[in-house]
Amino acid sequence: MLHTNQHFSDAIEAAVGDIEQSTDAELVIVAAMRSGAYRDVSLVLGMLCGLVALLVVLFVDIHVPPGMVPVDVLIGVVFGYLLGRTRLALRWLVPAHRKRRVVRQCALAEFVTEAVHATPQRSGVLVYVSALEGRVVAIPDVGIEGLVPVGEWRAATKGLTAHSVEDLVASLKALGRVLGKYVPPTEHHNRIELDDAPRIRS
Repeated sequence: MLHTNQHFSDAIEAAVGDIEQSTDAELVIVAAMRSGAYRDVSLVLGMLCGLVALLVVLFVDIHVPPGMVPVDVLIGVVFGYLLGRTRLALRWLVPAHRKRRVVRQCALAEFVTEAVHATPQRSGVLVYVSALEGRVVAIPDVGIEGLVPVGEWRAATKGLTAHSVEDLVASLKALGRVLGKYVPPTEHHNRIELDDAPRIRS
């Protein structure tokens, strides 16, 4: 699970600094608590709970005053909606393919927002961590794509995980070894140093 506290920030900043000692690649880490709102999922769950409340009122052998029926249904809707806003419910209810799509869209947007493409050698790499969806996505700039073989890049990024800060650091270092192999450090007078500290999104 992602921890967006000082320990997380310090550990990621130190890891990025170490990785960049052995490569010309510039890593930018963005950590978000979630990538999608998924309000439609919560609304559907709320309506289902309201329907269940109505069925209970109509078919279960309990006496409910007619004036209380709308109130009971409304309580069911509100309960279901609030339940559907919880992290655990959304993790179970949102389909995996939708989470993959939403996380990748947010990662691509952050790639532009953080100007990862602005390095002179086009050697930026965005690593986007989304806690709710439990996914980590790495977006390389064209300079990286031209140097790292596709197979090795896929193998390295497939191992990216954020179950804990330690897991994320270990997977980043594994990615760093691939970058160090194919994008070794050289002397660039016009190299742009991007901040090593992770960008935290609520």
